Amino acid sequence: RGLTRGITDFGEDTLTVSSDVLFDLGKATLKPAAKKALDNAAAIIHKEYSGRQIRIEGYTDPTPVKKAGWDDNWDLGAARARAVMLYLQTKGVKNMYIASFGATKLKSTKNLAVNRRVEIVIPRVEKDR
Repeated sequence: RGLTRGITDFGEDTLTVSSDVLFDLGKATLKPAAKKALDNAAAIIHKEYSGRQIRIEGYTDPTPVKKAGWDDNWDLGAARARAVMLYLQTKGVKNMYIASFGATKLKSTKNLAVNRRVEIVIPRVEKDR
């Protein structure tokens, strides 16, 4: 539950975890249920992408977050990506870095919840092309 596979516009494999599984609204602390989805992600990474570089991307919706204590949505997105990266490190995943897209890549303007997500991206390498 909470983990979907996909491909970016650039042909990179992704594992996406919806934010409602990972975090409470406006927060960057992993919820207990998040660990099962992230454990599944770690298992996939170990099995299929061992030794590859991993990019953890944090996304938010456009709702202002100052009242929740964040400078902006990029700050919240980065904190969420970092929380996922730190958890995956405890599962032995290496070679990771984070990126925050805040609310710049919206999937929907009607259903804001689909914008709140963390994507685990496996960047393409030269031999993939």
